Amino acid sequence: MDNNNSTQELHSPFSSATPTKEEYNNNQQQDNNDNISIFVNSSRDKQESNNNRLKAIDGIRFIFAVFIVIGHYHSFLYTNYPSITTLFTRGSTAVDMFFMLSGFIIYIVYENRDFTSWKEIYTFWFYQVSRIGPGYLLALLLNIYKLNITWTSDMSFFHKFIGTILTLIGQQSWLPETTLFCWNMFSWSITCFSFAWFLFPWTKRMVKKSSTIYTDLFYLILFYLFSFGPHLFYYKFIGESSASVDMIYEGDFNIVKTSYWYTVLHSHPIFRISGYIMGMYVAKIYTRKINLKYIGLLTDMSFIFVLVVCGGVPRYVSQWYRDGYELLFCTGFAPFYAIILLGISYEKGLLASLLKTDTLSNLGKISFSIYIYQSLGYFLLGYLGGIYALDSMPILTMTILIFSLIILALISSVFYEIPLQNYLRRKWKENVINRYFTL
Repeated sequence: MDNNNSTQELHSPFSSATPTKEEYNNNQQQDNNDNISIFVNSSRDKQESNNNRLKAIDGIRFIFAVFIVIGHYHSFLYTNYPSITTLFTRGSTAVDMFFMLSGFIIYIVYENRDFTSWKEIYTFWFYQVSRIGPGYLLALLLNIYKLNITWTSDMSFFHKFIGTILTLIGQQSWLPETTLFCWNMFSWSITCFSFAWFLFPWTKRMVKKSSTIYTDLFYLILFYLFSFGPHLFYYKFIGESSASVDMIYEGDFNIVKTSYWYTVLHSHPIFRISGYIMGMYVAKIYTRKINLKYIGLLTDMSFIFVLVVCGGVPRYVSQWYRDGYELLFCTGFAPFYAIILLGISYEKGLLASLLKTDTLSNLGKISFSIYIYQSLGYFLLGYLGGIYALDSMPILTMTILIFSLIILALISSVFYEIPLQNYLRRKWKENVINRYFTL
């Protein structure tokens, strides 16, 4: 059996860990597709090298997941530590990194898969549902008390009803009106990931056909323009004029005001697919094994640059970071994210050395659960009185929040998500593959 052609699992940027050699061999012998690795390589020597590479990717997933979570909770830090708040309010800029990470990983995993049969395509799709479905549904259940927010809003009955149905199946971001008006507003990205996974059997062929490094770079730049262009257009022609046309989401402890077109550009799958494909082209460049000089230095400098700009240095950056400008920041960092991805993949630079530590790597394995359960932090802060008791100690408050999410994500992943994922895949093979796709 060709190792690279055994059916494997695709993961989102939040997905699981690098396999051991024993897991790899067992999975090849059993061919039961129950492994939770993000990468399987046909070469034992390459496997040892790529284990560390993907450990670094696991690490950066955790870092950016926490960055996003803190960005959503930044209002609890604002009054006491404005300099830190300036950095952490920019958490939304890390979302683009996750889409690129997902595209990067999926291409590496399925580089040698052609998806020439519907068996492969259906199994591929089902594996993605079984990977994110358990955690997603549990997050909805734990946040069911918020359903009254949706049904007491000013939306029409049609949007309330459709929004509820779309949220149940993770497709709420197709309608801007239902993107935020749902009882787990942070789950909008699931729609974008599922759309990218749906298209992957065909987008992968497109990327695979790229013959030279120059065509890789050409399409990488082209899709970057597809991503950045609409945001620039919004800022120049729509942003200011639509500032008074707000969509208002009344949450537990805050009110989110945003314009219709801002929501479209920020959350709609059509405008997020470019970042995903960009990650695939970055992976294509990596697989060429080109000797990139100074990639480690460029990686470290790119990461520092992102942190510095998000921190509001120079000062006029903070003035730029508002409705319209924020979208430019979100997509504008994509070239630097591409460099960071390549650098940690090559294990070059100080950043890669720090990210591939066992602690960060293991935390990265549960980053999806940390992300999807983050709305429970508002429950912890508000209904349990955390924000009132720790109002004068925001850093401690945030530490408790992150630690609580890690514990919840760890318990859910080990005792619920992975066991249910493996059970669903066994049933898929027994009841679908063996019954309908056997010769």
